[in-house]
Amino acid sequence: MKGDFSRLTYDQDKQFSRVFMQQGRVQLDADWNEQASIFVESLRSLTADVIGPHGGMTATSFQIDPGETGFHIKKGRYYVQGIGCANATDQPYDKQAHYPSAEPLTEGKYLVYLDVWERHVTATEDDSIREVALGGADTSSRGQIVWQVKTLLLDGNASGEVEWRLKDLERIEKGEALWPRNPQRVQEVRKAFVEYAQQLLEEQLQKKGCVTLCASVGVHGTETTPQYQGGENQLYRVEIHQGAVAASGSATFKWSRENGSVTFPIQSATYSKLNTKELLVTLKYFGSDSRGGLNIDDWVEIVDESDVLKGTPGPLYQIEKVDLGGMETIVTLKSTHPPAQNAASLQLCRAVLRRWDHGDHNGPLAGGAIVVREGMEVELEDNLKITFRSQSNGHPAMYRNGDYWLIPARAATRDIEWPRTSDANGHVVYAERGPRGSDHHYAPLAYVIADKEGSVSVERDCRCVVSPLGQPVGRPLKSPFVLSLDLIAFTICGALLGLSLWVIGTQVPLPTEGAKRLFTYIGIGGFLGLTLSGLYNLFLWCLSPFIGSTKQSEGSTEIQSDANRA
Repeated sequence: MKGDFSRLTYDQDKQFSRVFMQQGRVQLDADWNEQASIFVESLRSLTADVIGPHGGMTATSFQIDPGETGFHIKKGRYYVQGIGCANATDQPYDKQAHYPSAEPLTEGKYLVYLDVWERHVTATEDDSIREVALGGADTSSRGQIVWQVKTLLLDGNASGEVEWRLKDLERIEKGEALWPRNPQRVQEVRKAFVEYAQQLLEEQLQKKGCVTLCASVGVHGTETTPQYQGGENQLYRVEIHQGAVAASGSATFKWSRENGSVTFPIQSATYSKLNTKELLVTLKYFGSDSRGGLNIDDWVEIVDESDVLKGTPGPLYQIEKVDLGGMETIVTLKSTHPPAQNAASLQLCRAVLRRWDHGDHNGPLAGGAIVVREGMEVELEDNLKITFRSQSNGHPAMYRNGDYWLIPARAATRDIEWPRTSDANGHVVYAERGPRGSDHHYAPLAYVIADKEGSVSVERDCRCVVSPLGQPVGRPLKSPFVLSLDLIAFTICGALLGLSLWVIGTQVPLPTEGAKRLFTYIGIGGFLGLTLSGLYNLFLWCLSPFIGSTKQSEGSTEIQSDANRA
């Protein structure tokens, strides 16, 4: 989160349950933010434990409907790892509100999935957060749930495995297996198919390489010589700008002493008529002090709304001139990116200009960002140093764009808040730490096949439907198994009554011969009829485990937890 925070203190491993405010103490943003993080994490964990990895409350929530060109997403509510996703209206795949420029479908077999993550929105990006009664003060920021329905093109191996599992499932559903109508067996295979789709997504999408960073101050980064030379408390942010495999040497990074929170909303951006390598950016407002302002030769990033939603970094520019005259602030940027053909301006949507504090003194630059050189110590400023390292874990180490590390530096202690460890000689040294980043959660929705004309057919629905825990007050409906037992008990009682009437008609003296015959005929008929009815119900009771008592909604896969099923 690129916000103006003192630090981010929430640590899930510590298992803190809440934050207690004490009287007469200074109130810090970190405490309030940690309390909110504890509550949100607890709520999402509880929801995931009840619902499962993913699931919807109705049979049509986020259902994929095939079409002649692409597919449509049905409205509803769906949960992924405890995070609720709300789709207010049916919408086509290529017209999603939070997924601009959706990847076009070509001929092939796809796994349609739901990608859910949380973005940080500031008042610079959404002006409605400001309070106009306080003069438009920037008091807080927001977290926003973003969901995107995407497609994963399956290669030959993955597609073959999916087809094999799908044929096995269809064979069991059609009754060609050893136990043709066993609902429990069918349910297990359906669940296994959905779990395999989930595993396939995680293997293809959650590629996290073992990349770490060691931050240190002083000589050789030892604890005995803390020498942070900054005069103010800062929250440094080191962020990967261009992701790449560690061994390629193409990864770059950038850093900010203000956690990347110095931003300016852009009103327009046009290319200079005299020099197409110059970009003239008009800002809606400018910072009031040097801490939140811009200087010549600063590196800035233009971040568009589509860049944030696609998870790609914006282009970096270097400031050549800042014009504060008149009613507008115009910043002239040196552009190393060629403009589009016949383009007079950049087409931007809710774009901001974000300042970064690195320069060429930190190392060689590529596209305006610093080239990652593993194992080499790089000094950011004020004796604060960082070192990148990749560790072998059987997979190639990957630098992912957007991954970041936060380094709180404190002037009072002349040190940084960074975990310590012991080396081989028993000396306390700064530890290596893995990156943070936007945590994406995935859930399979459907397995589809697209042809050359773009027509899509849904081969298998991979969603889960969860029954609500609450039920209406009243006499509960009985299952066919219990109902068959009731009918058998009723038949036995009726047969005993008919047998009693027959005994009365044949053995007990009655006043008239007609009454004797009446009791005999009623007893024999009732005994035979109810006996045949009992045999029929006994037959149904024997077949009840093999009759489809587990219902599958049309076009959906229903997987219920043991608690819901009970």
